[in-house]
Amino acid sequence: MTSLFLFALSWVVLFPAVSPAAPLDSVSLQLRWFHQFQFAGYYTAKSKGFYRDVGLDVTIIERDLKVNPVHAVQQGNAQFGVTNSEILLHRMRGEPVVVMAAILQHSPLVLLTTKKDRISSPHDLMGKRVLMSTKTMDVELLGMLQKEHVPLGRLDIVDRFSSRNDYLDPSFDAVAAYITNQPYYLEEKGIAYGVLYPASYGVDFYGDCLFTTEDQVQNHPDRVRAFHEASLRGWQYAMAHPDEIIDLIMADYAPRKTKAHLEYEAAAIRKLMLPDLVSIGHMNPGRWAYIGEVFRSLGLTSTPLDMGSFLYSPNPVGDHAALKKFLYILGVVALVLMLGAISLGVFNRKLQIQVQQRTEALTLKALELERANQRLTELDRVKSALLSSVSHEIRTPMTAVLGFVKLIGKEFKRTFAPLAHGNVSLERKRDRISKNLNVISVEGERLTRLISDVLDLSKIESGSVHWQDQDIDMAEVAYNSVAVVQELFAQNPGTNLFMDVQDNLPRVHADPDRIIQVLINLLANAVKFTASGEVRLTLASDGAGHIEIVVSDTGIGIAQEDAEDIFNMFHQVRRGDTVRFGEQGAGLGLAICKEIVEHYGGSIFVHSALGQGSRFTVRLPAVVPKTEN
Repeated sequence: MTSLFLFALSWVVLFPAVSPAAPLDSVSLQLRWFHQFQFAGYYTAKSKGFYRDVGLDVTIIERDLKVNPVHAVQQGNAQFGVTNSEILLHRMRGEPVVVMAAILQHSPLVLLTTKKDRISSPHDLMGKRVLMSTKTMDVELLGMLQKEHVPLGRLDIVDRFSSRNDYLDPSFDAVAAYITNQPYYLEEKGIAYGVLYPASYGVDFYGDCLFTTEDQVQNHPDRVRAFHEASLRGWQYAMAHPDEIIDLIMADYAPRKTKAHLEYEAAAIRKLMLPDLVSIGHMNPGRWAYIGEVFRSLGLTSTPLDMGSFLYSPNPVGDHAALKKFLYILGVVALVLMLGAISLGVFNRKLQIQVQQRTEALTLKALELERANQRLTELDRVKSALLSSVSHEIRTPMTAVLGFVKLIGKEFKRTFAPLAHGNVSLERKRDRISKNLNVISVEGERLTRLISDVLDLSKIESGSVHWQDQDIDMAEVAYNSVAVVQELFAQNPGTNLFMDVQDNLPRVHADPDRIIQVLINLLANAVKFTASGEVRLTLASDGAGHIEIVVSDTGIGIAQEDAEDIFNMFHQVRRGDTVRFGEQGAGLGLAICKEIVEHYGGSIFVHSALGQGSRFTVRLPAVVPKTEN
C-alpha cells in the first residue's frame, strides 16, 4: 500500500491530469523512412489515444528523401524525429540535438550478398561491386570494413539510394539493406542470399533513435516528457499486439508494403528490439561512448566525446520542486516513506543492472550462435556440392565400365564359348570367367544405384533439383511403376503382386518421374523382404483432399526401433534374413522418398512388426478441380 501511495503521489505531481477542455499541444514527428512497421509504436500511440491522454496532438510526417530528419527537426519543421546512431555524430559536431530513446537495441543495417560468388566475410568484398553509401547513412558498414582492414578503394562502390530492383540486380555482389526489410524481396523470389552483420565484427550500433533538440528539452520539458512516455507506451502495445497494428497501418497509412511484408518486418524488428529482455528505449552511456569512438576512428569528426546533455532523462535533477514541497508538508511520515522508496529504488536499480548485464551477455551469446549457424549452413552447402560433384564424376566412368563389361561378355560368349565345348578344362575356365564378369556387372550396377541415390539426395538438399511439375494421372503413374518392378517379381515366383486403384482418382501436381521413383523404391523393398506371399499396391482418395498410396507386404516386417529411424539417411535394418535379392542397401532410398514426398507437401510413414509384414503409406495433396461460377 505504501509503495502504491507514493507512486500515485509522484504521478500526480510529475504528470498532472490534462483537463478535457484544455487545448491539445500540436507537435510533429519526422520519420526517417516511409510508413511501415518500423514506426509502429508511434502509430499506436496516436491511434490508441496515448498522445491525446498526455495533452498532445501529434502529426506523423513520412520521410522526404531530399530532407535529412535531423535537419528537419533542427529547422523547426518538426519537434521530434527518428534517425539512426548518426544522431551522436551530429552532437559531436556541435549540433544541439538530444537522443530520447533507442528503440532498436541492434542496428538493422547489413550487407546482403548474392550466392553467385562465395562472400562469407568483408575481405571477400574486395574487387566486388557493392551498392552502399560512403557517407554517414551507412556508417555501421564503414566501421565494419575499417575493423577488418578492408580499404574502400579496393571495392567497386556505387554510392546512391537503393531501390527494390537493386536487390534483384545480378550485377551487384553486395547491397546495403535493412535485415527487417529487403531480404523479403529475395525470399519472395526464391533467391538465395548471404548476410554480413556489422555486429559480428565488433560494430554494434543502436537503431531507430527517437530524438529532439535542446531547445525543446529546456523550454518545453512537459511536452518532451509527455511525448517520450506516450511513445514508449505505444511501442509496448505494438509489440504485444503486432497483428492488430499491422491492420491499423494497412487501413490508415497506405504503406508501400503488403500485409505479408509487414508481418515479416514485425518479426525481424522483434529480434533487434528484444522487448522481452530489455526495456523499450533503453540506452547505455558506455555504448554511446563506444559509438563515438568509432566515428572518430573513421575520421568523421575530431571532436572529443562529451555526453553533456546528449542523453535525455525524463526526470532530471531539480525537476521535483513540487514533490519536495508536498513531502515537506507531510513531515516525518512522508520522510519515512521517501526513505523506504529510495531503498526500494536502489534495490531495483541493482536488479536492473544485473538484468542488463545478463541481457548483454545473452545477446552476445545469441550473436555467437548465429555466426556458428551461418558456418554450419555454409559447411552443409559445401558438403552437398562436394557429394554432387564427386557422385557425378564417378558415375560417368562407371557407366563406361559397365558398358565395356557387357561388350566383353558378349564377345566372350561369341568367341570363347564355342571353343570350350567338349573340353572340361576350358569349360571350367569359361564358367569361372562368366561368373566373374557377372559379379563385376552386378557390383557395378549396385555402385551405380548408390551413386545415383547420393546424387539425388545432394541435389534435393542443395535445392538444385529441376522439378518437372504437372498435373499427373496417378493411375498411369502406378501402372508405369509396376511395369518397372515386374522383373523383380519374376525372380521371386513365390511372391504375388496385387494392385487396387480407385476409379476417377483426382490428379496430383508433381513431377511424374519423381513419384514413380518413390513407388519403385517402395515396391522393390517390399518384394526384397517378402520370401513368399503377396505385395499389394493401393491408390485411393481419402476424401479430405489427399491421394493415399499404400504399399503393403506379408514379409519379415520391421522392428519398432528400426521403424522409428527408417527414413533417416544411411539407416539400415541389419538382420541376417533381410536381404533376399542382391546387396544390403546403403540406407538412402527411403530418405530420398521422404524428401520427395515432403517437397510436395505430403507425408510418408510406416506401420510394421516383426514377422507380420509392413505397410508404407504416402499421402499427397490432390489437385482441387476448378469450378465454374
